[in-house]
Amino acid sequence: MGIRDQLEDLEEIVRRLSSEYTRLAQWISLLKNEVKTLNDDLEFVRKLVQEDSDLAKKSLGKFAFLKEMLIKGKGREMKIYKFKCLKCGEINYTCSKEDNSGCWNCGSTQFELVGEEPL
Repeated sequence: MGIRDQLEDLEEIVRRLSSEYTRLAQWISLLKNEVKTLNDDLEFVRKLVQEDSDLAKKSLGKFAFLKEMLIKGKGREMKIYKFKCLKCGEINYTCSKEDNSGCWNCGSTQFELVGEEPL
């Protein structure tokens, strides 16, 4: 085997390595794109979970209000008081003017009475 044959063999090896390197670079690029997509999806899911958590907190507050109405309202006329949260502007309802359990939305206890209605 002469030097020319060895050079041809080396050139073939370099071509193969170059081809493999190009293929690996393409795979790495694809994987990077997949990781970015997965990170974006994860962030979207985190936001959904936070929104669901916030909604659950609001729902629990509203459930507590309804339970309170049923307990306090048996056998007598009741009124519903409408309060506006001074922190976030959320409208909250209760059956007691003294209720200071916190805003359904943000938890603040700073309210302004904006109305009352018979139940």
